Amino acid sequence: PNTPTRNRFSPFMFKGTSFSTGGYSAEYGQGLSSALILSSKEKADQTRTDLTIIPFGIEAAQCLSGDKTSLAGKVGYFNMKPYYAIVPQNIDWVAPPESVDANLVFRNKIGKSGIIKAYGNFTWSTSQMYNYSIDDPGIKNTLQLDDLYGYFNTSYKNSLGKKWSYLMGFSYSANHDVYSFDTAAIDDRTSGGQLKLAFSGDINGRISLNTGMDVSLRDNEFTFSDYRGELTNMLSFREWILASFLEADIYITSDLLTRVGLRSEYSYLNNTHAIDPRVSLAYKLGKRASVSFAYGNFQQSAKEDLLRIVNDLDNEISTHYILNYQYIHQGRTFRIEGYYKQYKNLVKYDPADMFDASKYINTGSGYARGFDIFWRDSYSSLKNVDYWISYSFLDTERDYRDFPERSIPIFASKHNISIAYKQFFPKLRSF
Repeated sequence: PNTPTRNRFSPFMFKGTSFSTGGYSAEYGQGLSSALILSSKEKADQTRTDLTIIPFGIEAAQCLSGDKTSLAGKVGYFNMKPYYAIVPQNIDWVAPPESVDANLVFRNKIGKSGIIKAYGNFTWSTSQMYNYSIDDPGIKNTLQLDDLYGYFNTSYKNSLGKKWSYLMGFSYSANHDVYSFDTAAIDDRTSGGQLKLAFSGDINGRISLNTGMDVSLRDNEFTFSDYRGELTNMLSFREWILASFLEADIYITSDLLTRVGLRSEYSYLNNTHAIDPRVSLAYKLGKRASVSFAYGNFQQSAKEDLLRIVNDLDNEISTHYILNYQYIHQGRTFRIEGYYKQYKNLVKYDPADMFDASKYINTGSGYARGFDIFWRDSYSSLKNVDYWISYSFLDTERDYRDFPERSIPIFASKHNISIAYKQFFPKLRSF
């Protein structure tokens, strides 16, 4: 509980990272509030060896590059114990987090414009802590988490004539968590896959289309065991979702762009079909600035801990209104974005009897409103320096899950500020 963890994917794998706080493309679904769009890099240009040393671990990577093919691998070991010895924590650790991860990336160019990519990742981690009772701080229990995670994806992209291109992709992931308490254990297994086909191209000089479909599968099996042998309970679900999308970018003028899209999703688990409209407008203010507005409906299946108790829960729904201003010039970026999101159909249940399926209903609601400010100066004002500052204000309340009334969710904080500074040393080829 309340413990940050390392992410499973290195940011150096991606050539572009876009975190959309709302109003995102119809190409993406199963996201109630936001989407993280990650564009992986093309074939590596050079053979190189990298060594990363940080206060809590070490990482080694090797990349081999040929004319049309590149192969890269990485392995890392991390242990937070030395770091926690220097920077004391307010968590009573028995065994601080320890992990091993490894990945392998293959990329191969095919013809003039085709490329095939394959990526695999494996992670093992373990940790153990004392969890104190909020009713009596003198009472503490041990909580241990052991995790195994594997992920694989492959994709093929190529041109289709002079104006069109297509993308085929497949991914599979499996996660196995074992929670060990003083008196009980939980075995939680989740796996899933996705198959996707998409086409994009120009109809004419003013209209371009992006369309496709995807099929996704999610399996979950949750087993609770009492060490005294008094209770063993197993819950599970299997969810198939068939989705399609159609989106058009229309240049009304050289300065005004509108994006109109529809996303269709059918869930075999709860036998529901939804069509969500999404619309955005963007207007250029000269060569350096732009303003945009986005509106859309978004749906998401209930979380695993709820869906495995009641398999046919309805989808949760949100509606987004986003207003954005952005200025970019000579490596400097300023962006401010305001938003309002309305939530409905959220899952509620009776906390006194969490495993009574008849007490689960989709009557919850809520809202989120706020703004984000972002400033970045990338190697412009200061030599070999890239820095950025962001601030977010969030006002949100929800009446969902076991909340007795509309309240602030436990994950939401009103004020967030982040400052990052990167210094590059060209002669050392390091930063």
